[in-house]
Amino acid sequence: MIKHTIVLISLLLMGCNNQDKATAPPIINVPPVSNTPITDNSSENNYFILLFGNSHVASNDLGGLISALITTNYPQKTVSYTRASKALFLDERVTDPESNQLIQQQPWTHVILQAQKYSVSGTVDYPIDGALHWIEQVKNISATPILFPEHAQQGNPEEGTRVHQLHQRITQQNSSCIAPIGLAWNEALSQYPQLQLYRPDGNHAQLLGSFLTALVFYYIISADQQVTLEPLTIVAIDEITQQQLADIAQSTLAAYPACTA
Repeated sequence: MIKHTIVLISLLLMGCNNQDKATAPPIINVPPVSNTPITDNSSENNYFILLFGNSHVASNDLGGLISALITTNYPQKTVSYTRASKALFLDERVTDPESNQLIQQQPWTHVILQAQKYSVSGTVDYPIDGALHWIEQVKNISATPILFPEHAQQGNPEEGTRVHQLHQRITQQNSSCIAPIGLAWNEALSQYPQLQLYRPDGNHAQLLGSFLTALVFYYIISADQQVTLEPLTIVAIDEITQQQLADIAQSTLAAYPACTA
């Protein structure tokens, strides 16, 4: 197992889901899904979180931010998190030995699944078999699957909405929690357009953007209903901004509940 892995810069830069080719790749042969109910592990006192994804889960140590939010607001809980070292799409992980071994190596309570291929233009319909496969594998170990639809590229909020809708289509075939990341980013930039959520590349997250993303996962994993967030002291974000982003995360989840399927 590789914990808190530092991914090579080249992988960080290439690990995006924006795929736009003339034709979609062939469908992966995976076992049929059962569409069993989602296991709710929010009441556990010891969280074991696994992150499958690419540069969007690697940026600013997303797992560390989620862990810090949980332990700061719930001091009685412990959190262990692991990020898979390879920046792969979900369909590529189906045949990856490391990914298949990793999911069996811990009593995971939550597994975050990011890197479903999608079309920036919306003109290519990519297979969702890889995502369906991993949701099934997560349910088989009684962990909570959480899909991670990415935020839009800068200046294109419609992309965030479209990616969220793609993940909703996935859960229609195999129920899973969905973190409304793109929708939360859209709302934050609508209310506070001065926020610097993006890196200069207009795609990856600055610390502020990763903090917002982590907040959405924090509320899903912990099922926290408190209005006031205990601020993190380990990040260079003022308390007012932290609370504003927490309010955005909560209101987005109230409008788009994560685990209703």
